Amino acid sequence: AAEAAAGAELQQVSAAHTAELWAVRDRAEAAEAAAEALAAAHAQMISELETATHATELLQQREREGLGAELQQASAAHAAELLALCDQAEAATEAAAQAAESKA
Repeated sequence: AAEAAAGAELQQVSAAHTAELWAVRDRAEAAEAAAEALAAAHAQMISELETATHATELLQQREREGLGAELQQASAAHAAELLALCDQAEAATEAAAQAAESKA
């Protein structure tokens, strides 16, 4: 009888340990799934950050190109103004030379 009671107690302890092991395994699987979800969210966040960084770089490049184009346009306009002033100075010099010749 004592042997049967000890066997029954051993079965109860074994069943309790088995239940604890199953619970630990379930918690480990849940933790693993949570870690995978966190890793996926982290990867998504990195991807979005890389996309945003690339977009910012493109905007900055376009802004620089736009400023370069504006500078080229301003430079061309300034060059045209200088050429016009040179033409005016040349015409004034010729007029002055003709006036000097006619007085002489």
